Parts: sequence; C-alpha cells; structure tokens
Amino acid sequence: MDRAFGDALKPVNVQVRLSYALELLDANRVASVVSQDGTEFTAPGTSLRRGYLTVGAGVTMHPAKNLSVSLSDGGIVNTMQASAQQGSLHVGYQFRGSGPVNRAGLQRSSRFRGRCERHR
Repeated sequence: MDRAFGDALKPVNVQVRLSYALELLDANRVASVVSQDGTEFTAPGTSLRRGYLTVGAGVTMHPAKNLSVSLSDGGIVNTMQASAQQGSLHVGYQFRGSGPVNRAGLQRSSRFRGRCERHR
C-alpha cells in the first residue's frame, strides 16, 4: 500500500508492505564434494523451510525542494525457523545553481546521497 500526503511543495509518501513467499522446489539438497586428493563423495543437505512472511513500512519526505529523507524498516517474521530485520535511513541533497553552465545554457546540478542501514 502506497499513500501520498502533504502538498506539492512538501510531499510525504508512506508505504506499508506485506508479502508471503512459498518455495515449491525440491527440499532434498545434496552437494557433490571433491577433496584435495581427488576423492569424490556426496554430502546430504537439510530440507530448508518453505514459507516466509515479510513485513515492512517506510516513509519518504521532501522537507525542501532539494532535500529528500527516507526511513524504512522491514523483515522476515519468525515463521518456520527464519527471521531477519533491516532498517535504513537515506538522505539525498541536490546542489543547484552554483555549478558550471552546459552547452544548452542550463546549470548543472550535483547530488549527495548518504545511507545508513542496520541488519540483524
């Protein structure tokens, strides 16, 4: 779900995500292994869990014309022995008006983007 708030000068977008993935391939995994002396053997694998429920939410704001800020968090819910969490903060700033002029007579702009993520 994606929803826009605010006005044209300072828009705010809010997203909420919910998904479920189901793996349908064969769960019997076997790896063929070769040792340093050339001996080949098979190593039986484990059957991995099949379903993953993921949730997430994020918000993107434009407090100024040349500044954007995004904050999001999401993860895999602890179903079937798997879980993960990720959060991120993204700040974008566009420098305008002080750069050199190109052939069309327009001023060039530069962008700065910073990102901070946390995985657990």
